[in-house]
Amino acid sequence: MGISLETPIFWAEFSLDLMSRFEEVVFPKRLHRISYLIRIVIADVCLWLLLGTASSSDPTIAGLRLVAIFVGGFIIGIYSLFFILLPRVRDAGWNGWLVLLGLLPYIGPLFHVVLLFIPPKHDVISEPI
Repeated sequence: MGISLETPIFWAEFSLDLMSRFEEVVFPKRLHRISYLIRIVIADVCLWLLLGTASSSDPTIAGLRLVAIFVGGFIIGIYSLFFILLPRVRDAGWNGWLVLLGLLPYIGPLFHVVLLFIPPKHDVISEPI
């Protein structure tokens, strides 16, 4: 009735596999159209919920609340730019520098809509990232 040495190795492999799957879901290298749409909607809803907390009747908490809104908006913006928009641009087979169009005020939302309708390029899988 000894302890098998293979059990910890199995759990280590399982946890590494689970971590790599988590990493692929949270930080994808490529996004197809439906995944892109779902992530953009979730990011926008999170941003609007964060901005909805801006109306405060207590002036002493208003400054702290504005700092939290700024930091949260910055984190959501960086995640949207590098982990939602960039993988979709890669999946479309376009140059990664086109992500900078997402920063422009009137062109950015149009660029998001265009990316919803561009089909994925299938030969991009063989190219290095």
